[in-house]
Amino acid sequence: MSRLLIGVILFLSFQTSFSQKTSKNNFTGAWESAASWVGGVAPANFDIGAADLDLTINGYITRTGNLTFANINADASGPNLFINDTLVINGSATFENKAANLVLGPNAVFIVFGDFSATNKVTVQNGGIFVVAGDMNFSASGQDEYENPGGGELFVGGTVSGNTDAGGDNDWGNLDDLYPDISDFVQCGGACSLPIRLLFFESHLLGESIELRWATTMEENFDK
Repeated sequence: MSRLLIGVILFLSFQTSFSQKTSKNNFTGAWESAASWVGGVAPANFDIGAADLDLTINGYITRTGNLTFANINADASGPNLFINDTLVINGSATFENKAANLVLGPNAVFIVFGDFSATNKVTVQNGGIFVVAGDMNFSASGQDEYENPGGGELFVGGTVSGNTDAGGDNDWGNLDDLYPDISDFVQCGGACSLPIRLLFFESHLLGESIELRWATTMEENFDK
């Protein structure tokens, strides 16, 4: 076999060592829904392993429940969970020993309503806005890395343990001043009421259509 052919085989093997799973660009949907993902196959949500990594969030994706990344002997080169847009977890996020690294891009928003846990040899690179309503826990060994390239911002409502860098970056007290919309979203558990007060809301059947009529007595930050 020629050296060129051997080189091509090695290159292809390296390129396919991590699969690529990507959410649809500018798409709002659920983590569990196949419609949210390029190729029409949703990733796992428990013991997420090499079959679903690297994994990239390009839209607005919501996970109802916990997300757990399994021990797959990852290293500094990956595999990774890349967040380029928005990921909201209505639960906790756990990165087990040597699971995927977490990389937030400069325009990324990552909101965890529960706790965030990262155990041994997990690197967190926060270049966006990272919000944890619960606790942020790193392994007691202190081998986890937290970095904020480009000035990433961290807001943790509970305690930060196991990592002094992350603890020093926690700015929860300023979340409401800096990002009031995100603060309201987190405080109301992701299910905020409409910024209006209704006087009445009526529906009437008109042939094969339905007519809706309403009136308001209060509107705040409301358009159209």
